[in-house]
Amino acid sequence: MTVTGTTFRTFATLISAVAAVGVGYAPAAAERGPDGHLYGAFAVSGTLGDGSRQIGSSWNFPDQGAADQRALAECGDGSCVVELRFMDGCGAIAFRGNRFAGGAGPTRDDATRAAIDAVGPPWPSSISADASDPAQVFGPDCNG
Repeated sequence: MTVTGTTFRTFATLISAVAAVGVGYAPAAAERGPDGHLYGAFAVSGTLGDGSRQIGSSWNFPDQGAADQRALAECGDGSCVVELRFMDGCGAIAFRGNRFAGGAGPTRDDATRAAIDAVGPPWPSSISADASDPAQVFGPDCNG
């Protein structure tokens, strides 16, 4: 998935439907691993030539290695790196300008808040600049 301002906003309105059906992102049944846990991950690419980034996510995997591999495959760019791993809960990635950060928590809201808190406040270009640039959130995706 390529993330740009417009694409990302459009995607954010559709993510709930995609997350509900889990199309192509995780095993059909959430089978816990031998340790009794479920794992997820988010992978993010470097900045592409047009200023966008690719993102991939996974959830409901029985081990972290499998979750990482799926997130990297979904990201689809050679520069993708796993930036967030989460276990038995939810994860999200927040973008603000050219910055991004991941957050995890026991619920969707907790993961979203953690990601937004981690990406930090907007950077105004001057003291009088409008610093109301909201963070854009990819996910959250949850295990279970």
